[in-house]
Formats: sequence, C-alpha cells, structure tokens
Amino acid sequence: MFQAMLANAVRIREGKFGIMFGFADGTFRALSSLGAPPALLIQQPHVVSEHPHNPLTRVAESKAVIHAPG
Repeated sequence: MFQAMLANAVRIREGKFGIMFGFADGTFRALSSLGAPPALLIQQPHVVSEHPHNPLTRVAESKAVIHAPG
C-alpha cells in the first residue's frame, strides 16, 4: 500500500524519486522508497535533530508537507 501511495505522489509531483517516512516518538523510519539513490536511503531510524534546515525537522515541527528540492 505504501509503495502505491508513493508511486502516485512521485508521478503527480513529476519527481525522479521518493521516500515515504513514518514518524513516531520523535523518530522517522523509512516506510517505502521509489528510485531513491542509495546514498539517500536511511537504514537506521532517524531521530529528529535540532537543525532547523533539516527537512525532516521542518516536517516534524510544522506537521505539514514540505518540498525539498533536490
């Protein structure tokens, strides 16, 4: 199900790749990926950092979709 949702999001946004994360208890976990470069794939859970420019931090703080240009 996550793969189909991500495929539609990538297609609609005309993206080259996508990664879908889940967020719980201050930690992001990759749920699905599509065409993402290996260097961008997070193998371990990612704890939200305090760095304001980190896209995952921005998502956690705003609780909104963001666009992080590649």
